[in-house]
Amino acid sequence: MNKRELNICKVLNVARNAIAHTLDPLPDKWRKEMERLAYGGGSGIRWKKDVSKNLNQTLRVLLALVCSRLLQVRFRTHLTKLRKVHGERWKSLWVEKILPNMDLFGNIEEEERLAYEVDLAIVKGLAEKRKLEYAGKTKKIKPGIASIIS
Repeated sequence: MNKRELNICKVLNVARNAIAHTLDPLPDKWRKEMERLAYGGGSGIRWKKDVSKNLNQTLRVLLALVCSRLLQVRFRTHLTKLRKVHGERWKSLWVEKILPNMDLFGNIEEEERLAYEVDLAIVKGLAEKRKLEYAGKTKKIKPGIASIIS
């Protein structure tokens, strides 16, 4: 988590404590701080000025900001593992993708797009393999079940 997400967590925790221990409504200073974090210029999101800023919406925005970082990290972790486990296959598919597109070589964004295409091809291949294995297991189980029933 970076400083921003950590700050959101701290404010949410303090706001939770403010209402949990007293059962009073959320103090305005914490509501304003939560709105500042969710809708302020530092949020990294361009908000329309007429966005409803009710507490429920503000909480959803803050949770989305925190969770998006977690999901990005999890995605990167799984992607790294996929590339490591299927390294040889990944390299051969990468060469197949990059050779006809040498004009894209050196363009980081295009190289990344091609790398994601390779990742997607590997995942599709794995899904197809699992599907075939499952179909094979299902066929093997059916005769056994039929003999038990008869």
